[in-house]
Amino acid sequence: GTDRVGQLTTDDPGDGFTFHSTREYQRGDPAGRIDWRGYAKRGALSTVNYEQWVSTTVVFVVDARSPARVTAGPGRPTAVELGAYATTHAVTSLLDAGHEVGLAIVGIDGDGPAGLTWLQPGDGPNQRSLAVERLRTAADAAESDPAGGPEDEGDTQRQFRKVMEVAGPRCQLVLVSPLLDDAPVAAMESWAAFDCQRTMLSTDVTAASTVSGQYEHVRRRTRLARCQASGARTIDWRRGTPLPLILDYAFAVAAHQPRGSVQPGGGA
Repeated sequence: GTDRVGQLTTDDPGDGFTFHSTREYQRGDPAGRIDWRGYAKRGALSTVNYEQWVSTTVVFVVDARSPARVTAGPGRPTAVELGAYATTHAVTSLLDAGHEVGLAIVGIDGDGPAGLTWLQPGDGPNQRSLAVERLRTAADAAESDPAGGPEDEGDTQRQFRKVMEVAGPRCQLVLVSPLLDDAPVAAMESWAAFDCQRTMLSTDVTAASTVSGQYEHVRRRTRLARCQASGARTIDWRRGTPLPLILDYAFAVAAHQPRGSVQPGGGA
């Protein structure tokens, strides 16, 4: 967490409203935090600690490369469009809760470092507008050019590496990808070296009605398992599951979490 007050509780005591613990009274402690009831019972002064509320910084990394520009069937949105949709809702939720949010888009030509489309972490309504604008650009690119054209694997790897460099060590990373190739998995595994909170939010666009689709489904599940094995939390957004339920499950910002982190729950 940051030093700003937010809507996320931590294990560290401080100023707040919910009881956390008591400690021995120290000269200069505010009178409003003295445990007068305990003093009446035991005749010794003690000071009440409350749960400390802080904010945190979350950077969303949206996979808009050509492998993600696929659909589960005719007339359905691409995985990039689904990812942009999910990220828009998550960004709104976290900004409303007082957190700082940043955005990186991999796979489209941007003016940021290493060709990234990059939005520096920030807060407030203007930050949401800037994020939505960039997400719309990514979704439009995926719709207008589904094939995406040939990509240099080295450029993609550089973009994924650059994310950690520009995001900074105190942020939490959420990679939004359909996981249809190994590049996002390699990125999650490489980010593990920075000891930051990592989450994979994966949209399922595999087609279960064909043999090839079933094969891709199994490979995608294997990649989810690899991400989880690297220490990342994995959220599998399957078709038919309402997005609000997924996001509530993934970002329980009001839940009691250690070290001031927004920690998504559960596995793939």
